Amino acid sequence: MYFSSLFPYVVLICFLVRALLLKGSIDGIRHMFTPKLEIMLEPKVWREAATQVFFALGLGFGGVIAFSSYNKRDNNCHFDAVLVSFINFFTSVLATLVVFAVLGFKANIMNAKCISLNTQRIVSLLGNEIEHSLIPHHINLTQGSEVSSEDYDQMIEIIKRVKEDQFGSLGLEACSIEGELNKAVQGTGLAFIAFTEAMTHFPASPFWSVMFFLMLVNLGLGSMFGTIEGILTPLIDTFKVRKEFLTG
Repeated sequence: MYFSSLFPYVVLICFLVRALLLKGSIDGIRHMFTPKLEIMLEPKVWREAATQVFFALGLGFGGVIAFSSYNKRDNNCHFDAVLVSFINFFTSVLATLVVFAVLGFKANIMNAKCISLNTQRIVSLLGNEIEHSLIPHHINLTQGSEVSSEDYDQMIEIIKRVKEDQFGSLGLEACSIEGELNKAVQGTGLAFIAFTEAMTHFPASPFWSVMFFLMLVNLGLGSMFGTIEGILTPLIDTFKVRKEFLTG
């Protein structure tokens, strides 16, 4: 139980340190802490929040009651309840920081690809019709992947103004880091699709992938232990059955 409880923290801290060293991680964290107050009026948000609290604290499954039955009679349960709530809050913030830092890194990669494709499309369709004197000299149109978001926005504004009649026919994709972050999937897809895809761009990605999925397996086993304890403890206390017979 000690290993299953502490191992995820070790992995999360390692992931956080590694993610903060990646380009774009700050964009993801900034997106995380940018409030969208209009969403607070949606009932779905509060329902999801309540569901998260019930699952995170293990309420209603019997595991918390089963574990508390091993406490001494004079144990300060009020202090334990507050402590568990704060630890859960800290853990949720830590895990969310890791997720958004990695998603910010992934959003930067996808945004760079979008800029590269759009730049190639502009060059191929307009070609020599673009007066290069109008484009800032530091912007290299032949290498779209090296065009920064700021330079790309500046270039688009110039082309839109000079080639207004042809701009609509270019069929350019909307490129923005914010837009890529808003596309991020939710639920189980976050762990098995978005996060996994982002890890493929990590240096030494096999190592981080193994660590990540070991953490997921460990978390699943830890949750199962808590749920099973909520079933076994009442049976043992009611029928006076030795724990070894039920657990094997």
